[in-house]
Amino acid sequence: MIDFIQRKKNLSFWISCIFLIVAGSLMRPSSICLKTDVTPLAILDIEFAFEQARANIIRDTWSKITCKYGTALKAAQINIAWDFLFIVAYVIFFIVLILLLVPLKARFWRGLMIYMAVLAGLLDVLENIFMYLFLRGADLSSLLFSIPATMKFASVFVLVSSLVAFLISKAFTASK
Repeated sequence: MIDFIQRKKNLSFWISCIFLIVAGSLMRPSSICLKTDVTPLAILDIEFAFEQARANIIRDTWSKITCKYGTALKAAQINIAWDFLFIVAYVIFFIVLILLLVPLKARFWRGLMIYMAVLAGLLDVLENIFMYLFLRGADLSSLLFSIPATMKFASVFVLVSSLVAFLISKAFTASK
């Protein structure tokens, strides 16, 4: 697989990019129902609901809002289900970018960044499982999904920052 990505750089990039866009667009219809006065950031509001009372208010609010999925609560559950496909897409996209941007001689950084991409995906899976169970009525602490969500976004931020640094480094190296 790594050899294919190295040999077919453009094709690998575009396939992973299209997969990411398609997976993300599949989530969009269900996320529309989740934007309310209580949740202006849609699913992100519950991802970062560290306080249990806030998470309970969001769940209660979504259970009372009707939309084409029945309720916004049902739309959130559908959104989470589609997110599993999106997780696979963004992990693959990051790995392709890492293999294309990080030089072979930076083996340590390549491995570390791939690990971070996979870690972000695993944290997202953990977050989704607990958030889904909570939205289905389980009596769970919102910390079970808020903490993994925060760690996921932190991992993605560090990963994107590192990729940008390697891209800038590559641009400066190419211009010399």
